Amino acid sequence: GNGPGDVNGKIFVAAYPTKSFDLQFQYFAYPAPTVTLMTPSAGPLGGGNRVRVEILEPRGQETRQGAGITNFLDASLSSIGIAFNRTLTANVLSKDLIGLSVSIIFRPPASPNADDEFVPVTFTLNGAVIAMSSPVIYKYRGAFIDTVVPRDGLTTGGATVTVIVRDLGTINLNTIQNLQLTFNGIAQTIDFGASSVASAEQTILTATTTGGARGPVDVRVTFDRPGAASIALFAPALFTYILPPPMEIVTSSIRVPSRAAGQVWVATTASGGTEVTFDIKYLYVQAGQTLTVQFYVPYTTTNTYTGTVNSYRSTGNANDVRFAQTSVSVNAPATDPRTGFGHILVIVRTGSTENARAVTGGTSTQGPLEFRDIRVPLVAGAAPSEGSPIGGQIVMVGVTGYRTSGSFTARFASQSSDTSALGFMSVADWDAQNDAYETLKGSAGLDVFFSTLGSGTQAALDGVVAATKTQLEADASLTTANSYLVFFAVPAKSGVTAPTGETVTVKRVTSSSTFTIRYIPDPTTPAVLQSLVPASGSQSLIQTITLKITNFAIVVYPSDVTVTFGSRSVSAIVVSSTSANTQLAILTSVQTLPGVRTIVAYPTRNSNNSVSARYEYLDNRPPQVGPLAPDSVYAEGGYTVNAVLTNFGDAAIVPAQITISLLSNGVTTTTPALNVVYNFKAEVSLSFVTRAGVAGQTLVTFAYRKDATSPVKSVVTSLTYLAVPTGPATMTLNPTTGFTSGGQSILAQITNFKKVNGAADLVVMFGSVRLSSSSLTQVQSTTQSTLVSFTTPARTSGGTVSVQIYATGRQANAGTANYVYVDNNQAQLIYRTPTGGNAAERTEVGVGIRNLGAVVSSADAFIVSPTQVTIASIADSTAQTTNLFLNIPSSLVVLGRILTQQQSITVTIQLSGSAGTLKTVSFQYTYFPAGALWVDFSSPTRAYTDGGLTMEVQLENLPKTVQMSQVQIVFGDGGPVANATSLQIDASEGDVATATVTAIVPATENAAVVTPFVRVLGLGVTAPFQEAFTYQEPPFPVIQEIFPSRGDVDSLTAVSVTLGLFPAVTRLTDIVIFIGGVAAEVTSFSRLNPALDPRDVQGIRANIKAPCCSNGTVPGIVDTSAYHRFYEFRSVLKADSFTYFSSLLPNVVSVIADYNENRVKKSEQTLVRVVIQAVPLQVNGVEDVAITMDSGGTVLPALSLSITSAGVATIRFLAPTSNVDGAKVVRVQFLSNSAYTTTFEIFYYDVATPVITQLAPSSGNYLGGTQVSVTLANFPEISATSDVTARFGNTGAYFGDIKQVSSNNGVTVVVLLTPAYDVGSAGSALVPLQITPVAQVNLASTTQNFQFIRPEVVLASFSPTRGVYTGGTVINAIINNFPEGSTPGTVKVKFGNTLVAAQNVTVPLSTRASTQLRIVAPPGTISTTPVQVKIWNSASGEASALLASFQYFDDRAIQTVEPLP
Repeated sequence: GNGPGDVNGKIFVAAYPTKSFDLQFQYFAYPAPTVTLMTPSAGPLGGGNRVRVEILEPRGQETRQGAGITNFLDASLSSIGIAFNRTLTANVLSKDLIGLSVSIIFRPPASPNADDEFVPVTFTLNGAVIAMSSPVIYKYRGAFIDTVVPRDGLTTGGATVTVIVRDLGTINLNTIQNLQLTFNGIAQTIDFGASSVASAEQTILTATTTGGARGPVDVRVTFDRPGAASIALFAPALFTYILPPPMEIVTSSIRVPSRAAGQVWVATTASGGTEVTFDIKYLYVQAGQTLTVQFYVPYTTTNTYTGTVNSYRSTGNANDVRFAQTSVSVNAPATDPRTGFGHILVIVRTGSTENARAVTGGTSTQGPLEFRDIRVPLVAGAAPSEGSPIGGQIVMVGVTGYRTSGSFTARFASQSSDTSALGFMSVADWDAQNDAYETLKGSAGLDVFFSTLGSGTQAALDGVVAATKTQLEADASLTTANSYLVFFAVPAKSGVTAPTGETVTVKRVTSSSTFTIRYIPDPTTPAVLQSLVPASGSQSLIQTITLKITNFAIVVYPSDVTVTFGSRSVSAIVVSSTSANTQLAILTSVQTLPGVRTIVAYPTRNSNNSVSARYEYLDNRPPQVGPLAPDSVYAEGGYTVNAVLTNFGDAAIVPAQITISLLSNGVTTTTPALNVVYNFKAEVSLSFVTRAGVAGQTLVTFAYRKDATSPVKSVVTSLTYLAVPTGPATMTLNPTTGFTSGGQSILAQITNFKKVNGAADLVVMFGSVRLSSSSLTQVQSTTQSTLVSFTTPARTSGGTVSVQIYATGRQANAGTANYVYVDNNQAQLIYRTPTGGNAAERTEVGVGIRNLGAVVSSADAFIVSPTQVTIASIADSTAQTTNLFLNIPSSLVVLGRILTQQQSITVTIQLSGSAGTLKTVSFQYTYFPAGALWVDFSSPTRAYTDGGLTMEVQLENLPKTVQMSQVQIVFGDGGPVANATSLQIDASEGDVATATVTAIVPATENAAVVTPFVRVLGLGVTAPFQEAFTYQEPPFPVIQEIFPSRGDVDSLTAVSVTLGLFPAVTRLTDIVIFIGGVAAEVTSFSRLNPALDPRDVQGIRANIKAPCCSNGTVPGIVDTSAYHRFYEFRSVLKADSFTYFSSLLPNVVSVIADYNENRVKKSEQTLVRVVIQAVPLQVNGVEDVAITMDSGGTVLPALSLSITSAGVATIRFLAPTSNVDGAKVVRVQFLSNSAYTTTFEIFYYDVATPVITQLAPSSGNYLGGTQVSVTLANFPEISATSDVTARFGNTGAYFGDIKQVSSNNGVTVVVLLTPAYDVGSAGSALVPLQITPVAQVNLASTTQNFQFIRPEVVLASFSPTRGVYTGGTVINAIINNFPEGSTPGTVKVKFGNTLVAAQNVTVPLSTRASTQLRIVAPPGTISTTPVQVKIWNSASGEASALLASFQYFDDRAIQTVEPLP
């Protein structure tokens, strides 16, 4: 009752008050919920409107929801109450969860008051008032006129308006009386149809305006309601009357439909009239109105001519001319034959009364419509219409009406003599493109003009032809055959300092007509770039760029213009050139590197009149980001993450151009880019420091923008934020037992453990012994798990010790597990099967014991307890292994009672005469009540968190009536559930039987150890497993090999990609592979180890077709990535792993330098031989080859060149010295043509660095023992095997056994035997081998890869292959490379369709190399045909079974032991 805070307390015994101790207790208050939204927050006095409120209810431990107390999150709809002013109850309609909030919709009650007021809103749950974090207020308000739509209308009326009245409450428009809507006191006509509606929130009245005087309008709404007060609402100046605009002829809409665009003229002599169309704005022709269209031609005698209206169509709003338009079609009449321009006049009348008129312009000015007399000689058009004073420009003139024959001449007004035409043709010749057309185009003076014609000039010439044809329409005597296109060269004109028009008279004998050409002087100042389209483009594509330039000299031919593009000269096409602007077109080229190039263009005759532009070559591939390192960090922030991006920026990239944002739990933060480096592979590597966030997936966005005008390139990836582990970690040891002599290699896997940097950060306690950090042979720590390898210390006696591992200063986050020491002489239990049985019956149990140290032939050699348990038989015995069978009586015999619940007993077997417990083994045996359901065995006992493996469970006492759909396997309390996929029940007598169930192991979120149980639906019975089940975190896949690692961009290349640790693959579409960011077609796949279950993680070889033939595949080095379609987060990327080349362009086949590789020395020049295919056959010698390095910075002369007829060239050159290690790009270009360019890499090395030059062989058995010869250069001289070490892999203690060494003349040979190497489920592992001199560890060699391979599983022996039909024949089988640690529960054997019971299969030995089986054959059928025998491991599935054959015979008949002669 005192509120939150700390209080002191005391605990004591009343009789002894001094026997007490103090305690502290803390009271806290549950945080109050918060109303984050209420909309609307006001409403009508009558209530009934819909209101939505969002309530944020706190979550977590110290909240009402966390404590299970009534809260809004868990409350039912009926339990929620909302009160207004504490007494008025709202009608709650619905409740939903939206994100983290609760959304409630309700209707407020009516207010008892008639005036506006603010009232508090309270919330209750099950009748109890819930205090909110802040008051919630709602406003009741009276009705008001909200708005009128639209807000204005014409003074003529007729407009449809909508008046919105709010907060009237729910009314029925059909029952109200005397409803009036007035504008400035004038009643408006209300439409009571569907458009006038009413609801609790608003009432909408639709009306038609009556019109009125121009200006603002006051609006009133009044009406009476039966049984309620009258309503009178007023809103001033809520609407405005405006005057209608005068109608207007749209000059730009005038068209002559029979003419080409821009040909707006009519023939003066066309007696039938020429159709003219145009639009009139602000006109809607009403019923009873007519249109009159007149043509006003001021220079003619009559002046005004009336046209014939063909049609008109009004569109838009008939009641509001502001939104109306009328389109008119009229025939213009014949006029006075003179040529000139006139106007259009439109008059609208109702009867004889004129309503309105419009004209295209003043009657004394030149109008927009031309009237043309086409019977006389006319120039229809000329193009180009401008020229340079230097002359030489070609002009094409279209003429009609030249009825005389002869040649054409032209008199330019400034010239003293006529200029002869270069040629002419009829329009008919132009259309037909006949011999006359071709002859003229090829004639002297015109051939260059036509061959370099730009599209703009061509369009201008086509316009002249079209204009000429339009003049033929009104006179039948004019045809394309007697209308001509005449070509003149414009003469030079001196003294032109400003644009000057000049009249040109075109003559043919006595016929003549004129046109005007303008002389434009060359500008003396720099030109101005108006546009560059496009301003950027792909570096791998060739495209056309158009420059639009003003203040540029008029040019005609490509030779008139000089253009440079970067460092090269290019040809330009003159699209068009006028005084207004010049348009030039140039082509880009394929570029090796992206970046900006400068374009400079100027008239060849005047370099001062230049213009420059910047064009950017873009990498057209989308940016990509490789896996983040690390890919998961703790959510507390402050961790450095590294990233490598491709197609992201250029060599000039700086941190300021990069934005990195992190989106965690809906909150975005930014962090700066650090350590930004652009390398020769066009990769950008950078790092950033994480911000604090919330555990879960965090989206990381990398954005690059070169400058304010450049587009943003961005790419998104994910980073996992993890909660900092708290509480005890989970730790498993492998193995969990070992001998007291110590030296056992242990691998500890710890989860829920904060990542550490290395061994120095760890404390490892082995019982009371702390292991030194130097004894920790391997520490691999990630945010997901930490792996620690160490060897066990020696111990004087067997027993269990506690192993504890924790980070220094974080003992509360320690992982703890038990390790069992076994005395070196201690006997060990190999197996016992079954693990339990019917409490009411005797059960025979098979037992395997290792290390008894004696051969036992009699049951008397053992002491068994309980004493009621006896040895039934001894199957076989050696000093190493003994297999025997026990008889375990019913519980009545052993325990003295019939059990109703399961109970376990401990069975002990001791060798008679042995001291202590050294030759003693014990195990648990479980009695199950008679008829009770129980699990005999299950397999597998572990799986990855992805699930997917097939589990097999053997049940005892399952009712025969149970169907498969009733059986489920539950993986721990509250864990995932797997439904049975098959159910096989033995056909024995009785109501219950032995049954085998299979199911697919489901996925789960986290690694864990659980106890599964079988649940039978409908019976309500469960049966727990005898063994725990372990979920493990799955490994990430790796790309082991890509072969071949290069492909053609223009054709599909077959490529094999070997993937290790790849998720379960059951169909072809499971595998997704990208090369260079483009999806590859997967054509087939195979498993590296066919014996593995297809659903297990393993090695896969995928055959693909490398993508080609698209913009996404261009020559260069690209990345390869792969993932499983259903496990996309388990992906792998191998950078710079595939090379694209074009077989149509030069591409490198091989580069040979030192050690027959592309290695070159840093300290001296190195001879390099490069073989290139698809080289142009025009290449004649080294002078046609340019070799550069460092993006063109260093020129490398070719020493020699040889080329075959197939275009394969061999080039030799000297690589220069270098100050740095690593790769450099070399560029080879042929014939100075960038299209014939290829690149390759050379790798600089220090001659002082030892190098492995040969490895033979380069692969071997994963069990080790393969002899390998390693040849090295530059290695220190050695003489003994102890002088060097050979390490396989980057981590772990995998060292080869050095057998022989020699050093002669700078070449060292090391002969070694490989160690055993764990290849996991992939079947193989490709690991680096490094040779290190013990005395000079700083001179360790470079690495070469060696592949460890798991051989195929083979059935080495199976004997005997015959046996009696009654069963019982003991068969011995040896399998090489079978799963290590196989047990009778995991080994499956079938004779035909008969599955051998687990108790009839024993496993005396199971190592990585060999597994021995003893199988008791079941009964069979006598036949001369053997039955097929299948043997498999349950984790791999029956599909991977090994096959043998066994023949049943009748032992009662005489058998032929050997074939007769």
